[in-house]
Amino acid sequence: MGPDFYLGNRRWLASYFEKEWFDHVLAQDALPSSLFEFVPFDPALLYCDSHERVADFLCHTLTDIGVAPQRLLDIGPALGRGFYEIYQRTPSLQSATLVEPSEMLSTTFESLFRSRETCLYPTLWGNKEMVEVAFDSTQLQDSVRGVSISLINSSHEELEEDLGFFNLVTCFNVMDNCQEPLALVERLKRHTAPDGILALSCSYQWSKKYLGTTTERVDKLLEPATEMPTMNINELFSDGWTHLNESNIEFKVRRNERHWVRFLSHVSVFRRS
Repeated sequence: MGPDFYLGNRRWLASYFEKEWFDHVLAQDALPSSLFEFVPFDPALLYCDSHERVADFLCHTLTDIGVAPQRLLDIGPALGRGFYEIYQRTPSLQSATLVEPSEMLSTTFESLFRSRETCLYPTLWGNKEMVEVAFDSTQLQDSVRGVSISLINSSHEELEEDLGFFNLVTCFNVMDNCQEPLALVERLKRHTAPDGILALSCSYQWSKKYLGTTTERVDKLLEPATEMPTMNINELFSDGWTHLNESNIEFKVRRNERHWVRFLSHVSVFRRS
């Protein structure tokens, strides 16, 4: 796989694989013996349970209001752990349309959820190297057999407008990693069916790489504009939307052998009138 604007490089793919699926890798007990020879530590630290915590929060909210969605739209599913956790808690789902702009992430998603063979996936080793670990994902595939999955490798800006309506729309930690965050939120709104649920999260880690220029900031809705955005994502929803619930959920991702980055993600859930 070549360069990936959204992911950066294959080391970031290794980081995503670790934080999303390493608990399942460990459960298969098939790690190479040399993986943690460099000042060994507990490999269970590589997995981040944020997807489980977000899914718990979202699905408790759905249960409280008596909603059992059938059609899911998720923009930015990465390697699918969030989708997987939501489906485990929401068996009413019949279809899932997943929109992933990263070619590396979408290709690896396909391997995880389509291939019936044991495949090799990257994980970090030392401060510069990577190694491949074997992982049989057939159990994951069997656990989502009841939902029809459609994966679209595209940025939200390039999506067709005829996707239709969905009664559950999710987009977690993508808004501050795309070039047109306000347009993304408007698209999420357009594809939410009447009485449907939209769950959005943001860590507010705005990057010039994605936003392009300092003048096209999300806080352009606020006057006067400031250097860094100060907007609360709740401010993007007004008439026609009911704010149901919100929380702050921590997640972490490993950058190299002994360096993790930790964020606090603001998760908010809305219902369309």
